[in-house]
Amino acid sequence: MKLNKPHIYFWVASVLTYIAGLLNKNSENTIDINVHDTYYILAFYHLATLISITFIIIGIIYFFHYKFKIILNRLLTYIHTIITIIGFGLLLLPTNFFNKNEDNFSLFDSSSYYSTAAVVIFILSIQTILLYNSLSSAYRCFFNNKQTI
Repeated sequence: MKLNKPHIYFWVASVLTYIAGLLNKNSENTIDINVHDTYYILAFYHLATLISITFIIIGIIYFFHYKFKIILNRLLTYIHTIITIIGFGLLLLPTNFFNKNEDNFSLFDSSSYYSTAAVVIFILSIQTILLYNSLSSAYRCFFNNKQTI
């Protein structure tokens, strides 16, 4: 797999994620997040839209690197692209396939709270790879050019 334009992968994933959200817009799939004594209810469509916007932003970051000819570390780009797209895809899996109790459709209920929280923390920590890759490549490109007069 040649990955010299990762922004295209993120933009395609953005469109596919948004289409998946549109297909489930009329369903009653929700994610219930219980924080102490407050319930936050997030519809599947809104989660898909949020992930789609995230993919667009990451794609724009990669596009600017491509446009300004800032060469990124290939291994870090592979790791970031694959893990981010697969990780967000795991969050979008229909959770009703995994729930045994059909009355409770909570993603963050007591049985799956820690596994879902681990996936979210893992995905957020992977974004530091993008930050490191961007900053180190920009430093290499702009500050290591020894210009002789």
